[in-house]
Amino acid sequence: MPLNFLLWLSGASLCAVVLAIASALDLRSREVPDRVWLIPAPAATLLTAAQILLEPAMLVDVLISLAISALIGVAIYFTGLMGGADAKAIAFIAISVPIYWQKPMLAFYPFVPLASFCNAILMASLIPIAMLARNVAWRLRTGESFFEGLEAGPLTKALALLVGYKVRVEELSKARFLFPMEDLVAEDGSLRRKLVLFVKVGREEEVVRRLLEAAGEGAVSGFIWVSPGIPLICFIALGYVLAILLGDILSFLIFAGLSTLL
Repeated sequence: MPLNFLLWLSGASLCAVVLAIASALDLRSREVPDRVWLIPAPAATLLTAAQILLEPAMLVDVLISLAISALIGVAIYFTGLMGGADAKAIAFIAISVPIYWQKPMLAFYPFVPLASFCNAILMASLIPIAMLARNVAWRLRTGESFFEGLEAGPLTKALALLVGYKVRVEELSKARFLFPMEDLVAEDGSLRRKLVLFVKVGREEEVVRRLLEAAGEGAVSGFIWVSPGIPLICFIALGYVLAILLGDILSFLIFAGLSTLL
């Protein structure tokens, strides 16, 4: 078995273990400490550097992969598409397994981090479908209105069905990783309920406190809209496994769809 392949396999295995640990932490607390990435990073870098020393021709592809990963990290940061830990996960894949040893069936390019990211986006795109199905089931089960007593535009209401669901207001005091999609506005001595897709970072506890106080006073009752904290590291880990085994599934589906239209 070639030494270069053993080095690649070691990097790929190390990356899988680190992503599994990060996923477990993300599921448990929605936080991934920096040490999860920093401690194994030198070993991952050395394994990749050793491969380049044995096969200098791969340097160009490795540099391109690192550049693509940096662009993905910048996009994640400025768009808010994912969190900082998600960008670090992509960066760790880039230093551990920047390119394939041998491209799998659905790999259209040699860059593992890009394929992992595309697969993660594909997996995460299933969340709105699951949210909509849950909301439809809730409506059929309870017979209650989705937005009665709430102020919101048609677009906000439509998006709410894809990014959140309704729970009893009392659950906010005990549920973990649920973020309110409603806020209260005091006006002329009365409270108005507004539907908001995203509460500003750092204001979640304040909004929850207002809702619970209003519920205790009887001003708010029944169900309210919430959004769950999604452990996106898990999607990146799954995307990485799919990238190693199959390649870029999202690109394959896009190309397959275009080929049927042309």
